[in-house]
Amino acid sequence: YGYDGDPFTQVDNGQCLVASILNACSMLGMAVTEKEIKQKLSRYWDKNVKRYIISESQVKSVLDEYFNVQTTSSLGKMNSHLAQNKPVLARIIVESKEVNGVEYVQQHDVVITGINSDSYRYYDPVGGGYKNCALTDFKYSALYMLNNK
Repeated sequence: YGYDGDPFTQVDNGQCLVASILNACSMLGMAVTEKEIKQKLSRYWDKNVKRYIISESQVKSVLDEYFNVQTTSSLGKMNSHLAQNKPVLARIIVESKEVNGVEYVQQHDVVITGINSDSYRYYDPVGGGYKNCALTDFKYSALYMLNNK
């Protein structure tokens, strides 16, 4: 089960949070523009690396601008939220490696739109299109259950 609405927004690499907010708003029937989101996030834009730099501790306050947000680390709670056809913004871990004793983690913000018996369904705002991730392969640093304000 899950949401299969189209069209969802696709953006350039480094702007996945912008599109994820926009796509979650679309799922919840909220009228917000990409321009509005970019204006609110402008202070986080790093022109040198051409991406928004938003720490884990700042994401919830950014999302609070648009949604009633509940953070969770419980997949069971997230699954219940998805069963109601409500979006979950996930910071999925794309790559993790250690270099000279320092761990580097590449994260990607996506909107999880549904679940079936063996995978989560999400929309990739950079690559475009819906994708599936096996439940056993799902690695994340944070989960944000989103509701209308």
